[in-house]
Amino acid sequence: MRLLANGAKGVLVNIPDVTSLPYFTTVPPRSIPLDAATAGAVNAQFALYNGALGQLVAGGFISAEEAAIRAINFVEGVNYPIMTDVDLTDVTAILIGAGLDPQTLHF
Repeated sequence: MRLLANGAKGVLVNIPDVTSLPYFTTVPPRSIPLDAATAGAVNAQFALYNGALGQLVAGGFISAEEAAIRAINFVEGVNYPIMTDVDLTDVTAILIGAGLDPQTLHF
């Protein structure tokens, strides 16, 4: 117990490199391969969401720049996943007030 010699106190911690742990997989930023037909079908599912962005801009809730960042548009090839960005304006209350479910719109 040399670490405790002379009344020393503290904590010894060893954090391994998480990429070397079993069952841990890194995912590249662009990781969703889509053909043209699938990309079109997915985009159709987000038409309501993308349309709501324009209404949020018109209402002064978000800027046009933020709407462009939030817009979802998949293309043929490898795409980025959709993620929640806590730095964007929280529009949950606005959507609920409009009778929309934010969970299904992925705002």
